[in-house]
Parts: sequence; structure tokens; C-alpha cells
Amino acid sequence: MHHFPTKKALLDALFADLADHWEAELNRHITSRSGEVGTFTRAYVEVSIPDPTDASARTYSYLALAAIGSDETRYYLSERIHNLLERHSETDNFIELATIRFAAEGFWISQLTNMESRSHVEVKRHLLKLVDNFIQVRSTSK
Repeated sequence: MHHFPTKKALLDALFADLADHWEAELNRHITSRSGEVGTFTRAYVEVSIPDPTDASARTYSYLALAAIGSDETRYYLSERIHNLLERHSETDNFIELATIRFAAEGFWISQLTNMESRSHVEVKRHLLKLVDNFIQVRSTSK
């Protein structure tokens, strides 16, 4: 804590780093399909369901879990997510895609709390298939 004047300043810096890292990962996944329907949701699923054996991903996951326990950090993170959703509203503002993102979040929490034994690969593959199915149905109904 010697670089930070208070414990709160340290935690604020950790949560800002968490948000920056998460957003950078999202952007890395978005870049290859930018502008396509479902791009943000696909990236969200990829980033929100990490390999549970990846120590770095676990560290960020535990930080994120801690962040949602505080009103201030929850507000900070929700503002960042709302800004991302707004930026991708033309391609991802559909209830079907929101539901897929909710499922990814639920699996992430279940995985952290050891309440789910399904493979992260299996769940991620299924959710990405749901994104593809939505895109296909949407493109054929135009």
C-alpha cells in the first residue's frame, strides 16, 4: 500500500485496472468483426467465461466479484458497461442477445462459486451458437 495514500485508493486503482483489462479484452475480440450484428455479445461471452485454470483470469474474476459488493465500484463498473452497450447498441441491442449475455454472467458466477460442473468450453460454445442462430434467423427474416 506504500504507493497509495489509502486502502480505498488502492482498491479503486485495482478496480480501474480490472475494468481496463476487461474492456481491452472485449475490444480485442470485437476488432475482427466490428460492425456486425452480435459482435459485442460474442466478445462478451468470450471474455466473461474464462478458462478456470487460468490464474490471471481467476484473479480478475475474484476482483470483479469483490467489486460488485460495493455500491461505489458497482456504479463505476455499471457505467463502463452501459457506455459499451451504448456504443454497440446498433449491433447488439436485442433482447435475445441481452439474454445470452445474462447467461454468460450467470455461468461466470456459478463457476466462481463452484455451483456448476459443466465445462466452460461447452457453455461458451453453446452460447456462441445461440448468437450465430440469432444472426441467422435475423438475416433470413429481413
